Amino acid sequence: MQIAVFATNPSFVGSILEELKRHHTVEVYEHFSGSDWFNIQNIRTLLDWCDVAFFDFCHYPLPLVTHMKLLRCKIVARMHGHELYSDAKRIRWEKVDRLILTSPMHRKLRNLFGVEVAPVIELPIGVDLKTFTLPRRKRYGKKLCLHATSIYWKKRVYSTIQMFYELLKHDDSWELHIKGQFDASWLGVFGRRYAQNVRELIDTLKLSDKVHFSGNVEKPLWAKWLRDKDIYISNSIEEGFHVSLAEAMACGVFPVINCWYGAEDYYPRRFICHSESEMIRKILAWDALTKREKKALSLYCRKWVEKYDETVIARKIREIIEEVCPR
Repeated sequence: MQIAVFATNPSFVGSILEELKRHHTVEVYEHFSGSDWFNIQNIRTLLDWCDVAFFDFCHYPLPLVTHMKLLRCKIVARMHGHELYSDAKRIRWEKVDRLILTSPMHRKLRNLFGVEVAPVIELPIGVDLKTFTLPRRKRYGKKLCLHATSIYWKKRVYSTIQMFYELLKHDDSWELHIKGQFDASWLGVFGRRYAQNVRELIDTLKLSDKVHFSGNVEKPLWAKWLRDKDIYISNSIEEGFHVSLAEAMACGVFPVINCWYGAEDYYPRRFICHSESEMIRKILAWDALTKREKKALSLYCRKWVEKYDETVIARKIREIIEEVCPR
Protein backbone atom coordinates (compact mmCIF):
# COMPACT_ATOMS: atom_id res chain seq x y z
CA MET A 1 0.00 0.00 0.00
CA GLN A 2 1.15 3.58 -0.71
CA ILE A 3 0.62 6.01 2.18
CA ALA A 4 1.14 9.78 2.25
CA VAL A 5 1.73 11.27 5.71
CA PHE A 6 0.97 14.91 6.50
CA ALA A 7 2.37 15.91 9.90
CA THR A 8 3.55 19.11 11.60
CA ASN A 9 5.05 17.67 14.80
CA PRO A 10 7.63 14.93 14.12
CA SER A 11 7.77 13.91 17.80
CA PHE A 12 4.12 12.81 17.62
CA VAL A 13 4.48 10.62 14.52
CA GLY A 14 7.95 9.07 14.81
CA SER A 15 6.75 5.66 15.97
CA ILE A 16 3.83 5.76 13.51
CA LEU A 17 6.17 6.41 10.58
CA GLU A 18 8.45 3.57 11.68
CA GLU A 19 5.49 1.19 11.90
CA LEU A 20 4.04 2.21 8.53
CA LYS A 21 7.41 1.99 6.76
CA ARG A 22 7.88 -1.58 7.97
CA HIS A 23 4.76 -2.66 6.10
CA HIS A 24 4.09 -0.14 3.32
CA THR A 25 5.58 2.47 0.98
CA VAL A 26 5.45 5.86 2.72
CA GLU A 27 6.04 9.43 1.56
CA VAL A 28 6.01 12.39 3.97
CA TYR A 29 4.71 15.80 2.90
CA GLU A 30 7.21 18.63 3.24
CA HIS A 31 5.86 22.16 3.54
CA PHE A 32 7.75 25.17 2.15
CA SER A 33 6.99 28.58 3.67
CA GLY A 34 6.02 31.32 1.25
CA SER A 35 5.38 29.00 -1.68
CA ASP A 36 1.64 28.32 -1.72
CA TRP A 37 1.43 27.29 -5.37
CA PHE A 38 4.28 24.79 -5.01
CA ASN A 39 2.79 23.37 -1.78
CA ILE A 40 -0.62 22.82 -3.37
CA GLN A 41 0.96 21.07 -6.34
CA ASN A 42 3.00 18.90 -3.98
CA ILE A 43 -0.11 18.01 -1.96
CA ARG A 44 -2.05 17.10 -5.11
CA THR A 45 0.79 14.94 -6.42
CA LEU A 46 0.95 13.00 -3.15
CA LEU A 47 -2.83 12.54 -3.06
CA ASP A 48 -2.88 11.22 -6.63
CA TRP A 49 -0.02 8.82 -5.80
CA CYS A 50 -1.22 7.35 -2.50
CA ASP A 51 -3.89 4.85 -1.54
CA VAL A 52 -4.39 6.45 1.89
CA ALA A 53 -3.51 9.93 3.18
CA PHE A 54 -2.86 10.11 6.93
CA PHE A 55 -3.17 13.57 8.53
CA ASP A 56 -1.76 14.09 12.01
CA PHE A 57 -3.65 17.17 13.28
CA CYS A 58 -6.86 18.28 11.57
CA HIS A 59 -5.54 21.62 10.40
CA TYR A 60 -3.86 22.71 7.15
CA PRO A 61 -3.81 21.08 4.68
CA LEU A 62 -6.74 18.81 5.66
CA PRO A 63 -9.51 21.45 5.20
CA LEU A 64 -8.06 22.26 1.77
CA VAL A 65 -7.81 18.59 0.80
CA THR A 66 -11.43 17.80 1.74
CA HIS A 67 -12.57 20.46 -0.73
CA MET A 68 -10.49 19.11 -3.62
CA LYS A 69 -12.25 17.34 -6.46
CA LEU A 70 -11.58 13.91 -7.96
CA LEU A 71 -9.82 12.48 -4.92
CA ARG A 72 -9.24 8.75 -5.29
CA CYS A 73 -7.40 8.13 -2.02
CA LYS A 74 -8.90 7.37 1.38
CA ILE A 75 -8.39 9.83 4.25
CA VAL A 76 -7.52 9.00 7.87
CA ALA A 77 -7.07 11.95 10.23
CA ARG A 78 -6.05 12.35 13.87
CA MET A 79 -7.40 15.27 15.92
CA HIS A 80 -5.45 16.51 18.95
CA GLY A 81 -7.83 19.12 20.37
CA HIS A 82 -7.04 22.70 19.43
CA GLU A 83 -8.37 22.14 15.90
CA LEU A 84 -11.88 22.14 17.39
CA TYR A 85 -11.70 25.92 17.68
CA SER A 86 -9.94 26.65 14.41
CA ASP A 87 -10.19 24.26 11.48
CA ALA A 88 -12.90 21.74 12.41
CA LYS A 89 -15.73 23.78 10.93
CA ARG A 90 -13.96 24.15 7.57
CA ILE A 91 -13.50 20.42 7.03
CA ARG A 92 -15.92 18.45 4.87
CA TRP A 93 -16.20 15.54 7.29
CA GLU A 94 -17.97 13.29 4.82
CA LYS A 95 -14.64 13.12 2.97
CA VAL A 96 -12.83 11.72 6.04
CA ASP A 97 -13.00 7.92 6.16
CA ARG A 98 -11.72 7.53 9.74
CA LEU A 99 -11.19 10.09 12.49
CA ILE A 100 -8.87 9.27 15.41
CA LEU A 101 -9.40 11.37 18.54
CA THR A 102 -6.64 11.70 21.14
CA SER A 103 -9.19 12.62 23.83
CA PRO A 104 -12.98 12.38 24.29
CA MET A 105 -13.82 15.18 21.83
CA HIS A 106 -16.67 13.59 19.90
CA ARG A 107 -19.29 15.31 22.07
CA LYS A 108 -17.48 18.62 21.64
CA LEU A 109 -17.58 18.27 17.86
CA ARG A 110 -21.33 17.77 18.02
CA ASN A 111 -22.02 20.43 20.66
CA LEU A 112 -19.85 23.16 19.13
CA PHE A 113 -20.65 22.74 15.47
CA GLY A 114 -23.50 20.26 15.17
CA VAL A 115 -21.02 18.00 13.39
CA GLU A 116 -21.52 14.25 13.42
CA VAL A 117 -18.37 12.40 12.44
CA ALA A 118 -18.32 8.65 12.01
CA PRO A 119 -16.65 6.30 12.36
CA VAL A 120 -14.59 7.67 15.24
CA ILE A 121 -11.83 5.86 17.13
CA GLU A 122 -10.40 7.17 20.42
CA LEU A 123 -6.67 6.55 20.85
CA PRO A 124 -4.20 8.48 23.02
CA ILE A 125 -1.02 9.79 21.41
CA GLY A 126 1.17 7.25 23.18
CA VAL A 127 4.31 7.32 25.31
CA ASP A 128 7.90 6.45 24.41
CA LEU A 129 8.49 3.94 27.22
CA LYS A 130 12.06 3.24 26.13
CA THR A 131 13.16 6.86 26.55
CA PHE A 132 11.03 7.64 29.61
CA THR A 133 11.98 5.10 32.25
CA LEU A 134 11.70 4.69 36.00
CA PRO A 135 15.07 5.46 37.66
CA ARG A 136 16.57 2.45 39.43
CA ARG A 137 17.38 4.53 42.52
CA LYS A 138 14.92 7.38 42.47
CA ARG A 139 15.53 9.94 45.19
CA TYR A 140 12.69 12.00 46.58
CA GLY A 141 12.77 15.64 47.54
CA LYS A 142 10.53 18.68 47.15
CA LYS A 143 10.63 19.58 43.48
CA LEU A 144 7.45 20.39 41.61
CA CYS A 145 7.53 20.62 37.84
CA LEU A 146 5.35 21.87 35.03
CA HIS A 147 5.77 21.66 31.26
CA ALA A 148 4.55 24.34 28.88
CA THR A 149 5.94 24.35 25.35
CA SER A 150 5.24 28.08 25.51
CA ILE A 151 4.32 30.12 28.57
CA TYR A 152 0.73 31.00 27.72
CA TRP A 153 -2.79 31.07 29.15
CA LYS A 154 -3.82 27.47 28.39
CA LYS A 155 -1.17 26.03 30.74
CA ARG A 156 -2.18 28.38 33.60
CA VAL A 157 1.40 29.07 34.61
CA TYR A 158 0.33 32.29 36.36
CA SER A 159 -2.24 30.46 38.50
CA THR A 160 0.22 27.67 39.25
CA ILE A 161 2.72 30.17 40.63
CA GLN A 162 0.00 31.61 42.86
CA MET A 163 -0.85 28.10 44.07
CA PHE A 164 2.85 27.48 44.70
CA TYR A 165 3.01 30.69 46.75
CA GLU A 166 0.24 29.32 48.99
CA LEU A 167 2.05 25.97 49.28
CA LEU A 168 5.16 27.74 50.58
CA LYS A 169 3.12 29.05 53.52
CA HIS A 170 2.84 25.42 54.65
CA ASP A 171 6.44 24.47 53.81
CA ASP A 172 8.91 26.92 52.28
CA SER A 173 11.40 24.25 51.19
CA TRP A 174 9.58 23.43 47.93
CA GLU A 175 10.85 24.45 44.48
CA LEU A 176 8.92 24.92 41.23
CA HIS A 177 10.67 24.01 37.96
CA ILE A 178 9.03 25.06 34.69
CA LYS A 179 10.13 23.66 31.35
CA GLY A 180 9.15 25.78 28.36
CA GLN A 181 9.98 28.86 26.33
CA PHE A 182 8.91 32.34 27.35
CA ASP A 183 8.50 33.45 23.75
CA ALA A 184 4.83 32.91 22.90
CA SER A 185 5.03 35.38 20.02
CA TRP A 186 2.97 33.01 17.87
CA LEU A 187 0.03 34.22 19.99
CA GLY A 188 0.79 37.83 19.13
CA VAL A 189 0.57 40.64 21.67
CA PHE A 190 -1.57 38.57 24.04
CA GLY A 191 1.07 35.84 24.25
CA ARG A 192 3.85 38.33 24.99
CA ARG A 193 1.71 40.08 27.61
CA TYR A 194 0.95 36.83 29.43
CA ALA A 195 4.64 35.91 29.63
CA GLN A 196 5.40 39.39 30.97
CA ASN A 197 2.60 39.02 33.54
CA VAL A 198 4.22 35.80 34.76
CA ARG A 199 7.58 37.53 35.16
CA GLU A 200 5.96 40.38 37.08
CA LEU A 201 4.10 37.98 39.38
CA ILE A 202 7.34 36.22 40.30
CA ASP A 203 8.89 39.59 41.16
CA THR A 204 5.83 40.71 43.14
CA LEU A 205 5.77 37.50 45.21
CA LYS A 206 9.58 37.51 45.56
CA LEU A 207 9.88 33.97 44.21
CA SER A 208 12.86 34.36 41.88
CA ASP A 209 14.91 31.95 44.04
CA LYS A 210 12.08 29.39 44.14
CA VAL A 211 10.73 29.34 40.57
CA HIS A 212 13.17 28.09 37.96
CA PHE A 213 12.68 28.20 34.18
CA SER A 214 14.50 26.25 31.50
CA GLY A 215 13.92 25.98 27.76
CA ASN A 216 12.48 23.15 25.69
CA VAL A 217 14.79 20.25 24.86
CA GLU A 218 14.71 17.03 22.84
CA LYS A 219 13.10 13.94 24.36
CA PRO A 220 16.25 12.30 25.82
CA LEU A 221 17.19 15.49 27.71
CA TRP A 222 13.57 16.01 28.80
CA ALA A 223 13.54 12.47 30.22
CA LYS A 224 16.82 13.14 32.04
CA TRP A 225 15.43 16.43 33.41
CA LEU A 226 12.44 14.57 34.90
CA ARG A 227 14.55 12.11 36.88
CA ASP A 228 14.97 14.26 39.99
CA LYS A 229 11.48 15.80 39.90
CA ASP A 230 8.90 14.66 42.45
CA ILE A 231 5.50 16.00 41.41
CA TYR A 232 4.18 17.03 37.99
CA ILE A 233 1.55 19.80 38.04
CA SER A 234 -0.96 19.54 35.19
CA ASN A 235 -2.90 22.75 35.79
CA SER A 236 -4.08 23.40 32.23
CA ILE A 237 -7.60 24.50 31.41
CA GLU A 238 -7.63 22.15 28.41
CA GLU A 239 -5.59 19.23 27.11
CA GLY A 240 -5.91 16.41 24.62
CA PHE A 241 -4.01 13.44 26.01
CA HIS A 242 -1.31 15.60 27.67
CA VAL A 243 1.77 13.74 26.52
CA SER A 244 4.29 15.39 28.87
CA LEU A 245 2.16 14.35 31.87
CA ALA A 246 2.21 10.71 30.75
CA GLU A 247 5.96 10.93 30.10
CA ALA A 248 6.52 12.25 33.63
CA MET A 249 4.45 9.42 35.09
CA ALA A 250 6.51 6.92 33.07
CA CYS A 251 9.54 8.30 34.97
CA GLY A 252 7.79 7.76 38.30
CA VAL A 253 6.83 11.40 38.88
CA PHE A 254 3.66 11.77 40.97
CA PRO A 255 0.90 13.69 39.10
CA VAL A 256 -1.42 16.37 40.44
CA ILE A 257 -3.98 17.07 37.72
CA ASN A 258 -6.55 19.81 37.19
CA CYS A 259 -9.99 18.53 36.17
CA TRP A 260 -9.67 19.53 32.51
CA TYR A 261 -12.20 17.94 30.17
CA GLY A 262 -11.31 14.30 29.52
CA ALA A 263 -8.67 13.93 32.26
CA GLU A 264 -10.61 11.13 33.96
CA ASP A 265 -10.71 9.13 30.73
CA TYR A 266 -6.94 8.65 30.73
CA TYR A 267 -5.65 9.25 34.26
CA PRO A 268 -6.54 7.93 37.75
CA ARG A 269 -9.34 9.85 39.44
CA ARG A 270 -7.39 9.84 42.70
CA PHE A 271 -4.87 12.26 41.14
CA ILE A 272 -7.45 14.71 39.73
CA CYS A 273 -8.25 17.93 41.60
CA HIS A 274 -11.19 20.32 41.42
CA SER A 275 -9.45 23.30 42.98
CA GLU A 276 -5.95 24.57 43.65
CA SER A 277 -6.46 24.15 47.39
CA GLU A 278 -7.07 20.45 46.70
CA MET A 279 -3.81 20.39 44.75
CA ILE A 280 -1.97 21.75 47.77
CA ARG A 281 -3.55 19.10 50.01
CA LYS A 282 -2.47 16.32 47.64
CA ILE A 283 1.08 17.67 47.48
CA LEU A 284 1.35 17.83 51.27
CA ALA A 285 -0.19 14.36 51.62
CA TRP A 286 2.40 12.96 49.20
CA ASP A 287 5.19 14.67 51.15
CA ALA A 288 4.01 12.99 54.37
CA LEU A 289 4.42 9.49 52.87
CA THR A 290 7.33 7.24 53.70
CA LYS A 291 10.02 6.58 51.09
CA ARG A 292 8.62 3.08 50.55
CA GLU A 293 5.13 4.49 49.95
CA LYS A 294 6.50 7.05 47.49
CA LYS A 295 8.33 4.30 45.61
CA ALA A 296 5.11 2.30 45.42
CA LEU A 297 3.31 5.33 43.95
CA SER A 298 6.10 5.85 41.41
CA LEU A 299 5.75 2.24 40.30
CA TYR A 300 1.95 2.62 40.14
CA CYS A 301 2.31 5.69 37.89
CA ARG A 302 4.70 3.83 35.60
CA LYS A 303 2.41 0.81 35.35
CA TRP A 304 -0.60 3.02 34.64
CA VAL A 305 0.91 4.64 31.52
CA GLU A 306 2.45 1.44 30.15
CA LYS A 307 -0.90 0.73 28.48
CA TYR A 308 -0.24 3.84 26.36
CA ASP A 309 2.92 2.38 24.80
CA GLU A 310 3.46 4.33 21.57
CA THR A 311 4.47 1.21 19.65
CA VAL A 312 1.07 -0.35 20.42
CA ILE A 313 -0.71 2.89 19.42
CA ALA A 314 1.29 2.98 16.17
CA ARG A 315 0.28 -0.59 15.34
CA LYS A 316 -3.39 0.24 15.96
CA ILE A 317 -3.15 3.27 13.66
CA ARG A 318 -1.57 1.11 10.95
CA GLU A 319 -4.45 -1.35 11.29
CA ILE A 320 -6.99 1.50 10.99
CA ILE A 321 -5.28 2.70 7.80
CA GLU A 322 -5.23 -0.82 6.37
CA GLU A 323 -8.90 -1.25 7.22
CA VAL A 324 -10.03 1.70 5.07
CA CYS A 325 -8.10 0.41 2.06
CA PRO A 326 -7.84 -3.38 2.21
CA ARG A 327 -5.42 -5.00 -0.21
